[in-house]
Amino acid sequence: MNICCVISFISLVLIAVGQSQAKLFEISNKSPSSKLTRRIIIVKCCGFKRCLPSRANLKNRTIPTTSKRSKPSQFTESGFASFSSNEAIPTGNYGGLKQTAAGESTMETLENDALKEIEDFITDGGVVTSTKTTTTTFRGNDKKGTRNSVSVASSKSIFSTKYEETSGATAVAPEILRSSPTETAPKSEMMALSTLPTFFPTEAATIFSTTVASSSTMTRATTSLKTTTTPAPCFLNCSDFNDFLLRMPTQKPSQSDGSIQYSTSCKRQYYVSKTAVSRNEAALRCKALDMNLLTVTSLEELNCLSSFPDTFWTSGSMEGKNCGLEKRFSWCSTGYDISPTLISMEKFWLRTDATPSTLERCLAVVTSINPLNQGMIYRNCDDALPYICQFNVDCPKQCQKNPSLFDPAGNLIDQSSYGVWIDIESYTYLLGNKPMSWLSSWQQCCALGMETLNIDNAAEQLGLTNLTFGATLNTWKMNFNYWTSATRKGSPVGQWSWCEPYGPTIFPPNLTWQGGQPDNNGGNESCVHYRFVLNSTGTILTDRNCANKLIFACKTRRVEIPKPCIASCPGKSCRRDATIFDVDNKLIDYTTYGEWFDGCGRTNLFYTKNKLNWTSGREQCCALGLTMTSMESAGKLSCLSKTVIKFAPLTYGDFWLSGTNLGCPSGFRWCSLDRDFINPELRWKTGHPVEGLNCVYLESRNGSVLLATADCAEEKNLLCDLRRKAASSQIAMQNECAEIWNIPSDQIDFLLNTTAFGSATISQNLKCFLKCIGFDMGVFKLGKLIDIDTLRQIELVTQEEPVKLEQGFAAYDECSGIKLDDECVTAHEIYKCGFEKAPTIVTNIVKNNYDATNMGSSPIPFYPVRRTCWLSKFVSLRCKPNCYRFDQPVGKRRHWFNGDSC
Repeated sequence: MNICCVISFISLVLIAVGQSQAKLFEISNKSPSSKLTRRIIIVKCCGFKRCLPSRANLKNRTIPTTSKRSKPSQFTESGFASFSSNEAIPTGNYGGLKQTAAGESTMETLENDALKEIEDFITDGGVVTSTKTTTTTFRGNDKKGTRNSVSVASSKSIFSTKYEETSGATAVAPEILRSSPTETAPKSEMMALSTLPTFFPTEAATIFSTTVASSSTMTRATTSLKTTTTPAPCFLNCSDFNDFLLRMPTQKPSQSDGSIQYSTSCKRQYYVSKTAVSRNEAALRCKALDMNLLTVTSLEELNCLSSFPDTFWTSGSMEGKNCGLEKRFSWCSTGYDISPTLISMEKFWLRTDATPSTLERCLAVVTSINPLNQGMIYRNCDDALPYICQFNVDCPKQCQKNPSLFDPAGNLIDQSSYGVWIDIESYTYLLGNKPMSWLSSWQQCCALGMETLNIDNAAEQLGLTNLTFGATLNTWKMNFNYWTSATRKGSPVGQWSWCEPYGPTIFPPNLTWQGGQPDNNGGNESCVHYRFVLNSTGTILTDRNCANKLIFACKTRRVEIPKPCIASCPGKSCRRDATIFDVDNKLIDYTTYGEWFDGCGRTNLFYTKNKLNWTSGREQCCALGLTMTSMESAGKLSCLSKTVIKFAPLTYGDFWLSGTNLGCPSGFRWCSLDRDFINPELRWKTGHPVEGLNCVYLESRNGSVLLATADCAEEKNLLCDLRRKAASSQIAMQNECAEIWNIPSDQIDFLLNTTAFGSATISQNLKCFLKCIGFDMGVFKLGKLIDIDTLRQIELVTQEEPVKLEQGFAAYDECSGIKLDDECVTAHEIYKCGFEKAPTIVTNIVKNNYDATNMGSSPIPFYPVRRTCWLSKFVSLRCKPNCYRFDQPVGKRRHWFNGDSC
């Protein structure tokens, strides 16, 4: 016996003497409470195991219900209750407390639970506290329930003794022995036991309460306490599990104990034991194999285990205080909570009428080839069962939502800035707009309160594939390459798992991979990427290095997220009217439609033949082989204004443009370009736009060119145009920007010269030319790169070849953050940065220009050449300021001068 136990023994003797002298305490060996008192002191000094009772002495011990003296107090916070001599105790199995018709309760379970409660008390350092009114809480279940308990519930913070006094004996904590000798703990009144309630695995427990009267209150501070209702806490949690693993080393199981086996139904490997052990011992043996005790995080994995029919331990536990009420379960081996959705599924549980006791706090799984005979069951953690070990999966453990990204109502702030939002069936998807590593992608989705993209089954993959049906490069508005949450890190090659909020989840075997994938190229491709393909394949999976940069993608259960509105453009199809063209595809009587001009890289028509409303005007431009003009940039508006001023008054009037905010009062859109307005690029008439006026026109008069709004039903002239045809769409776009900014062709070639560009001095006009190119390509606006469009250009020019794609995304990541006060300078610096990091990719983006549209042959045979009329000093009449001729044979030249030739 060590010195601590000797001191403990001496203390007991001194206490006994003090009791007889001061009449403060009375300890009786015949009183169960006095036994608990001595055990508390011994445990405090000598450790818990020395307090364990002999099970032989406890066997068949009962507590009579008709004794005239007070009954021994059962522990209050984890399942004990005091019984009144005048109250009948209900018959049945309630939480492992066996009760007979005669009102007797076996001591075996009571004693075991008491010892656990004493251990909790020693840990907490309790104080004897008896309140005037203390709520007693009972829980139970019916025949179909899964758990019962009998408890007197009190808050640990105010009722920390965890046991109560008896007639003729007072139980005390060690701290009380050191308190004032004048403070006494009074004797309590008897309690009445209420009818016990029921609850099911998927329901919260119902709480019934009775109150206990007491004559006084005693605490360290001797304070008065109010009535408190606290549900009984669970006494088993993952701390017990984890402590066992830390303090109990073990050797690896021998070959006779079990082996790695292969599940043919889902093509996964598990260690399956042949020996039966307790739950914690099973976890310890899995740890020795560098594996985890089984978690069953999906119905797919439950079916996967059918290859090994038996009953096996899992690491599932009812976790934490009040777990029966909260129905909170955890996978102790991985530290994740069990999904509440999974817990609520009938198929997750084995169909049984058995009623488990409160001691059955661990989960085992019954596996079977018959789906009706499989599922999770409750078991006592000390039962001996075989077990299954899983390979570890290196999923991130922390997934934290970032509150700063949401407004007080819980709505995501500026949601459109994160990418494209799509609703498909029961999910809302976010296809993001930034390239990042696999781990950063996972963290980004967590910050948004979402899961990283995962695919539950082939049907979900088909739903995403349907997005690609009928899509073209010009109509596809997302990117093509996204991260998923899947990884195999820590597991054998090819054994993939989704990293979901409730832990690693089995990877469905019937998803569509790219041909030859996964291939673990280079031996380090441990994460899965998802790719949209604009052909019959639709979507595919490949494995990639987790450090690669791909675009993040998230999903969540479908929610009504307010989507950014987009103005509607009626009659999006633009059809030419073949009946008004000749055999050479030239307009018949083209001079009758209005004034034609060639400038700014485009064919422009100031349509004045007749006035039309906005919708009809748009259709009329299309019928002529043109589109209604968009004034999307300040450079284009400035260039057109030069033509307007030069050839006034033929260009004066009000002319419909393709801008509208129909269906979206908060934002205008250029329908011909399918692009939103960029306000800094616009020059509005004073007081415009006007609320309620939904269509945009060009007001051209007195040398001023401004944008204004009007009712779409008003009838006005039209402004139509077409990008002048060139050798390629890229050249056509360059010509337009070159004319706008007066850039000669040799300077354009200079921009693509890798050697010369880096060291040359670039003029302001040439910098603005670069902005114009980026703007027309749809990759630059408001002084920065447009994320999705720029990334899509990189995907297209690299043909999504992994190494080149990684280089392009890395260059974008480094260069996209450049922003200076002058937009033309910003465009130049971004271009220069990209040219240094990925010259081939940048050059190919400019050359290929996948987004260049609206290019075609002029619908008229000749462009007009306008000349100022000459006047002879002998002619008294004045010419019109701008007579013009068409380049046709001289005999057919037509001139106008007040109806006569000039």
